[in-house]
Amino acid sequence: IRRHTVYDAMPNHARVIILDLNLKVGSAFDALAYDGIHAAPLWDNDSKEFVGMITVTDFISILQQFLHQPVRLLASIRDDKVCKWRDHLSSSSSNCMLTIKADSNLDDLITHLDYYHIHRVVAVDASTKNALYIATYRRILHYIWSKVGRGVTTNVFNRTLQQVNLGSYMDLVSVSLSTPVHEIFSILMSRRLSAVPVVDDCYRVVDVFRKADVMSLIIDGSFHDLYCPVEDVLLYERNGFEGLYKCKKTDVVYNVIHSFVHLELHRLVVVDDEDRLEGVITTSDIIKFFLDGDHTSMVSSSSSS
Repeated sequence: IRRHTVYDAMPNHARVIILDLNLKVGSAFDALAYDGIHAAPLWDNDSKEFVGMITVTDFISILQQFLHQPVRLLASIRDDKVCKWRDHLSSSSSNCMLTIKADSNLDDLITHLDYYHIHRVVAVDASTKNALYIATYRRILHYIWSKVGRGVTTNVFNRTLQQVNLGSYMDLVSVSLSTPVHEIFSILMSRRLSAVPVVDDCYRVVDVFRKADVMSLIIDGSFHDLYCPVEDVLLYERNGFEGLYKCKKTDVVYNVIHSFVHLELHRLVVVDDEDRLEGVITTSDIIKFFLDGDHTSMVSSSSSS
């Protein structure tokens, strides 16, 4: 993957929504919600430069800070400018924008994401510094698989998840249908998770709650009611939710990766024969699987053939 650049992985119809630093907080998060995106670069028109990003994590942080405050105070935040709130936001990206040059190789991009423990980074033109697209683990996986997916013949891809230990199976976090939304936000923030499985009383997986589901609260206008059980929120229309997809430890690696790419998944929940939670697989797990096993060498051989 050192022979392939960040620019190579850019989708054909890439677009970046850029928000002005002087935009109202409410308008900024409405833009994220209605466009179905999780983050956007912030532009300072005075200095003529990008100064950070605003993300769904930032909105969760604001909601947490006002959890015990009167609803009217939380509602008033929507009229504040984003620039006023930058110092109060917990997301490190709110006060700086991590970028990577489009002519960097994919190995550098993956290292960048892993080092900073982030899910996305803005790819910029090396000469103009213009934002080209937001690079993510999912985008990297799509590109790699487009190069090697059809030509995979190595034995490791025909083995099971259990045999290659693909995914996370220890120290799992889950919530029940009755768990209040504000408690789930605390779990997601403290554990640096993007989602958490929702289980019933028998530990059977019934859904997944994502950080991005906070956007449903914005659209519905009920973001002030964080004491409601997550079961209520799961009834909302959830922007960009691909659905609950599950797999088993006995599933073959090739089929799992194929599902990630063609169903455009961010994660798969691993369950047993009774649908009880056993593990979680994410796009970053698959990318690390490629790197750890040096399977990315196939990208070069496939693209040159």
